[in-house]
Amino acid sequence: MTNSHPETRYTNPTFRGIGLIILAMLAFATMDGISRFLVRTYSIGQMLWVRYMVFLIFALWLCRKNGMQKTIRSSRPWLQVLRAVVLLVEGALFLASFMYFPLAETHAIAASTPLIVTALAPTLLKEHVGLHRWIAVLVGFAGTLIIVRPVFATTPWTVIWPLLAALGFATLQIMTRMVGRTDKGETTLLYTAIVGFFIMSTVGPRYWSSAPIGDLALMVAIGVLASVAHFLLILAFRYAQASVLQPYTYFLLVWAVVVGLIAFREPPDSATIAGGAIVVASGLYGFHRERLAVAQHEGG
Repeated sequence: MTNSHPETRYTNPTFRGIGLIILAMLAFATMDGISRFLVRTYSIGQMLWVRYMVFLIFALWLCRKNGMQKTIRSSRPWLQVLRAVVLLVEGALFLASFMYFPLAETHAIAASTPLIVTALAPTLLKEHVGLHRWIAVLVGFAGTLIIVRPVFATTPWTVIWPLLAALGFATLQIMTRMVGRTDKGETTLLYTAIVGFFIMSTVGPRYWSSAPIGDLALMVAIGVLASVAHFLLILAFRYAQASVLQPYTYFLLVWAVVVGLIAFREPPDSATIAGGAIVVASGLYGFHRERLAVAQHEGG
């Protein structure tokens, strides 16, 4: 039987998740652009401490309706704490990466994240990963390889930072999907903020250096963008499977190229343009396959 309201396909939870994760990637790229600007002047500890201050304020504001005591109740509290620690470490690794690599190159090196998530999803999340999803992820990864520069000729050891960051981001996404099955997004965000702020409050003050009001405002902006981005990410994984969303995480690379061009006057060369086009094409292909799958399901 044909669906009399075809527009409902696009309000399907899967498509909500896709839209949310694309917006989250934009927020992450903007946040990373500001971070790259500041990390050469201020310590990672100071930047993360300010970020988590804002993060905590945002989380407390979100849970004001139900109250903190009710919001913090979790079915898997220790997994929430571990996820928060993973996020903190992953954030520090990305900040370290920006000290050595341009924005787009950092994300190109870290583009192994979707492959890691897709590979782990069947085992850890019991999600089916079909051939078309693998194709979309692999094609997107091939696009990022076109962009990567031969960094091993200069400082090969620095590549470890974005690679470890990619592993951390992949682990974070898997854990986000796991806790999202039982806990609300506000609960996950609250745990993330409290654990991160507690840890950074023991580190940040030791590495604090005076900053003009403009730079402090940028640090606060990073915190706001981080809060919004992670909340969008949490919601995305509530609506859609981790393996389904992976092709769209490549949009982080596309947004990073745009931010790098606008903020740092790092124009993309022909390889970056070609690789970015392949990344976008892989995402569109994945979206097309999901649309067909939903249409087929709704049709009968």
